[in-house]
Amino acid sequence: MLRAGRSGEAPFRIEGQPQPDNSAQWPKAYILAVSHDYHRTLQIPLLAGRFLSAHDGPTDPAIVVNESLARTYFRGGNPLGQRIKFGNPGDSDPWNTIVGVVADEKQDGLDKDPQPEAYSAFTASAQNPFTFVLRSTLSDDAVVAAARQTVRGFDPQVAITDVAPLSEVVAASTGSERFRTTLLGAFAGVAMFLAALGIYGVLAYVVSQRARELGIRLALGARPQELFAMVVRQGMRPVLIGTAAGVAAALALTRLLASLLFAVRPADPVTYTVSLTALTAIALTACALPAIRATRVDPHVALHED
Repeated sequence: MLRAGRSGEAPFRIEGQPQPDNSAQWPKAYILAVSHDYHRTLQIPLLAGRFLSAHDGPTDPAIVVNESLARTYFRGGNPLGQRIKFGNPGDSDPWNTIVGVVADEKQDGLDKDPQPEAYSAFTASAQNPFTFVLRSTLSDDAVVAAARQTVRGFDPQVAITDVAPLSEVVAASTGSERFRTTLLGAFAGVAMFLAALGIYGVLAYVVSQRARELGIRLALGARPQELFAMVVRQGMRPVLIGTAAGVAAALALTRLLASLLFAVRPADPVTYTVSLTALTAIALTACALPAIRATRVDPHVALHED
């Protein structure tokens, strides 16, 4: 499978629809010249119509559009069979018949919204430079060696450059984002550990200082589970207050961090629910350990301590 480099946004007309007088309002889309097996190789789903075929060429130009173009410029209508013409009204570019609609693919980055795109047959509008994409169960080295040998058989002067697995290409495109996420995640993990350690330390100290009181409560008939609930309740009270303040601060500050978020809205309810559940579970664990210690106070020993 091969494809040419994506051209810039090009204006186009839809046959039978009036063209706005203001050129800034003309429909625009990116154009990609691809081979007929491009979408199958990348496993881009076909939503309607058909893929480009090996018989599509310059005599009867066929074109495949992505979901964004169909949704933006046909507004729920059926784009199949419609004809569009790229270029300015006075240009001699041919009319292209839309034969298929495919799912969007992200060209500018995983964090960028897909743009309206049209795919034309490579044989009808070949461009340079172009990219080969191969799908195989063989090792990377074997695939590269076979590709070089095949290209050399067509033209020994042609060189293959910038060879890389698509997984590396995707990883490289998200390298800075993954580094920031890892760094923020590490800081968050350290902060959570220190918070849990602080809760445990403070409650453990409080329980040790109140050993005599706890012993008296037990001697007077208090049940261990009541002491457990009392210690946990007292420990969780400031945690819940801090959680409420943290949620309010997060809602206020996430708008400033929106550029660092990927596929998550600043006020995403699932993210907040999972985060609060995890924090509550950690805080409860930190409170439970000193509370268990409180239930094991020996009243006889506690009453004889100074």
